[in-house]
Amino acid sequence: MLLAVQTAHAGPSCKLVHNKKSKIQYPLEKLAALKKSNFPDVKKLEALGFKFDGEKPNQFSVYDRSGRAILSGSFIKVSARHLYHWNDAESTQIWAERGGIEKWEMQETLKEPAQNSGRGFYVSTDKSDSNYYGGSVVIFRPQHELVILAPDYYNNYLSGDTVRSYSTKQMTSLAEAGIDGIRSGINSNWYNIIKHEPLIRATHHEKDYILNDGIY
Repeated sequence: MLLAVQTAHAGPSCKLVHNKKSKIQYPLEKLAALKKSNFPDVKKLEALGFKFDGEKPNQFSVYDRSGRAILSGSFIKVSARHLYHWNDAESTQIWAERGGIEKWEMQETLKEPAQNSGRGFYVSTDKSDSNYYGGSVVIFRPQHELVILAPDYYNNYLSGDTVRSYSTKQMTSLAEAGIDGIRSGINSNWYNIIKHEPLIRATHHEKDYILNDGIY
């Protein structure tokens, strides 16, 4: 049961993603439907230790050997027109010239130390809420809904520790299972993107243009 979330606009900062103005559109009623959709790949997630609730199949838990739930939450789909990442002007210009984040660059990013929601490239769906990360912003325009792992940070405090502990190999396996990213925080507009495919059709702009005169 994937829940679809729609956001009016999108964008993050120096490695963070958010989701504003969201509303639930529809659920997939059965786990079989989720498996059939292959989006995400339930079998691959089960191989990574994810357990699914037959009544609410978009919800999951991961348990340690003692039977304690160390990660719980749900999978949601996010429709975002723009994803924002604030950084220095040189970096944002390079990404814009390349047209986005390339596969090799995401692979290298997943090797870097984990941040708040694990290893990855952080973006926001809000153009200004992470502008303190740099004087320039790169704007990506994903061409499909994002499949997002949304940890239950509120009811399971171990969830944040678990995603931060995930190795490069584990994050790569999540991406291979069809997960585009991880929500950063409760009701946050920030997302940690772990696949390069959504980070495409990039342009870059300076802070004054985006915050004062920009149309985005």
